Amino acid sequence: MATKLDRFRKFINAETVKDQPLVLMIDQETVEDITDPKTGQTVQKSVLSFQGTKARLVLNSTNWDSIVAITGSSDSDGWYGCKIELFADRAPMGGRIVDCVRIRAPGNGNPTPKKKAKAAPTPEPEEPEPEEGGVDFNAGAATLRAAGDKRGDLDDDIPF
Repeated sequence: MATKLDRFRKFINAETVKDQPLVLMIDQETVEDITDPKTGQTVQKSVLSFQGTKARLVLNSTNWDSIVAITGSSDSDGWYGCKIELFADRAPMGGRIVDCVRIRAPGNGNPTPKKKAKAAPTPEPEEPEPEEGGVDFNAGAATLRAAGDKRGDLDDDIPF
């Protein structure tokens, strides 16, 4: 069974993975002549092919670095058989923000946040009772004034 990607598209682009990320197994990385449709110039680019599909991905340096981080191999020969996930993102290019394809390890998407279970209320710590004849230093100023203690009196004259 073939997919539309297999039949009609040679290269994977952001539109391909816009609605659904795509998990693929790397087959190989090669260098190919790629013609820029806007300029008509042909340049050599790194192209990634995958097992089970004819569609390929033209790599840029950001995606190359992502694969190195996922596989642990800076040599593309070490990528064979590794699974990666392609997803749509946006990135600056030529002074504009454009759609692009990015790469991550499979399963590292943005999962739906789970609702946190309500925690049991933390009981308030009990205040120790002041010793008899002692002063409760946690009491407010009015309580201290009523007890005859001047430490809570903030209406003192300032001698300067």
